[in-house]
Amino acid sequence: MNKLQIIIITSICLSISGLSACKPTSKKGAWIPEDKQMFLKYCKEARKSKDIQLSKPQIDAVCDCALQKSIKAYESFYEANADTVNFKSVGGDCIEQIRGR
Repeated sequence: MNKLQIIIITSICLSISGLSACKPTSKKGAWIPEDKQMFLKYCKEARKSKDIQLSKPQIDAVCDCALQKSIKAYESFYEANADTVNFKSVGGDCIEQIRGR
């Protein structure tokens, strides 16, 4: 690709909708770092507020487990978070897995 093609593609990208058209997005099996961070933050906050007694290392392990399962099952953090039925079962499965260690 030569410089002119790169300039044209960049210009088109920027003119369509600012920088958002060129921003990377998550997909099933490959979430962007921002989605992973949001998931872990949400998960850890949610775990701390539940009445299930888990230590910090256990919470970290549960959330890491749930993140990996969610990356495989959902297109993004937003899709995972919108699925209130199955999303909770992912966390429950991970809790049982961590407690079984």
